[in-house]
Amino acid sequence: MSTLQIAPKEARVRVAKHALRFILGALLTGSGAALFLSDVARWIAGGP
Repeated sequence: MSTLQIAPKEARVRVAKHALRFILGALLTGSGAALFLSDVARWIAGGP
């Protein structure tokens, strides 16, 4: 239970915004899909 409390609400909102951007990127054409994949790769790697 305590592990769920560690992540503040702001972090969840930030993750939600990232997810929304990923979805929008996925809906775009070629270059948008490439940006989507690079963003996902950076996010998984823990980058900015």
